Amino acid sequence: PEKLNSGIEKLKEAAGIGDKETIIKILKEIIPNYTNHGQKI
Repeated sequence: PEKLNSGIEKLKEAAGIGDKETIIKILKEIIPNYTNHGQKI
């Protein structure tokens, strides 16, 4: 899916600058149930 791919690219950028809040926000967008499985970074 295109949205997932763009989300992954954004994740890589956020990870590169160590922006954990942004990483979590993006994960919540691309994986709606992510927080139900615990915060695993």
